[in-house]
Amino acid sequence: MIWVDSLSGERRPTSGAFQPDSDGVSVYRMSILRASGLTATDLVNDRQNLVVGLPLGEVRSIAGLGVVDDPWPTDAYEPSHPRNAAHALIVGWQGLSKNERRRRQRALAMLPGLSFLPLDAESRRQGR
Repeated sequence: MIWVDSLSGERRPTSGAFQPDSDGVSVYRMSILRASGLTATDLVNDRQNLVVGLPLGEVRSIAGLGVVDDPWPTDAYEPSHPRNAAHALIVGWQGLSKNERRRRQRALAMLPGLSFLPLDAESRRQGR
């Protein structure tokens, strides 16, 4: 779910990377991860995963979207992993038309502060 500009080489996630489920879009709070001694690498469970950073204020700048803490979700991959203390949700998707939901997804993908976070090379090789 990565889009690459053929002229500039700029990479961005597609809007599909921000597809909400019934609760919202799952995210992790970096400040809580760091306080636990964890990094973006600890979020990866498949070698094809990439981790994108989004500034909280920029997410909240999109009309109707917000972020709420949702620590220790029971349906998470490896529910007892310490990363799940930092789980949160991007909310504000309820009752939207398909076009409005997609507009908000595109807005997330185009946030100016969006960045791909570095991952540990050894973890990438092991598929973590």
